[in-house]
Amino acid sequence: MQATDQRNPVTPESDIDPLLARLRTQAQQAGGGGLLFVIGGAAITLFALIWPSGIVAFVTGGYLNFWVCYAIGVACVVPWIIRQIRRDKVVYGGDAGLSEPGMNERPSSYGEYEMRMFRLEWGVLLEWLLFGPRLLIEGIEQTQGMQSLRNQHMLVRCARMLRDLAAVGQATAAKSLVHGDETTQDIDYLIRYLDRNDWVGASSDHKRVWLSSKALAELPTLGVPIRRE
Repeated sequence: MQATDQRNPVTPESDIDPLLARLRTQAQQAGGGGLLFVIGGAAITLFALIWPSGIVAFVTGGYLNFWVCYAIGVACVVPWIIRQIRRDKVVYGGDAGLSEPGMNERPSSYGEYEMRMFRLEWGVLLEWLLFGPRLLIEGIEQTQGMQSLRNQHMLVRCARMLRDLAAVGQATAAKSLVHGDETTQDIDYLIRYLDRNDWVGASSDHKRVWLSSKALAELPTLGVPIRRE
């Protein structure tokens, strides 16, 4: 096996060349989709702000006109929502309400039925308001991933991570994938990219990672053997 050139740490090993080509093609394809997500997410977000801005303007009796409320939403509320989604990864919306204990059981009274319906309606409203920002975040992350992965070092590092996981053959701690002067934040970024593109699966805190079904099927065809227990 050809060793990595230590004078140029981005020089790939020959055994991952086919995998590198596959990742490069995928990154280029994802970039166009990411731009569409950004445009679509921004348009949906701006449209979704119309209704709540009108409600606030009506409730305040015209003290805050519609355009002032809309500007506050664009300048303050949307960035705050995006920050919360990216930081907490909280599940919002109707699906979250339906997944709570007892939500699928028959209500014991009409009051409980009304409460459930109120929570469901509120969840659907939140889902509508958050759909645009989520799409925007996804597009930004995909676009950033394409730009970063144009860097040969990032491409090589993703391929090496997949090779390391294949050598283990099972779920492993993300920190065990750190090499050289890399940080856990570097590894987390790579895991997020590979997870979005269905190469790996990861725990919610990204502390454990494993190969996806797609990777298990494709890596052997790309010259990367997978350890079998």
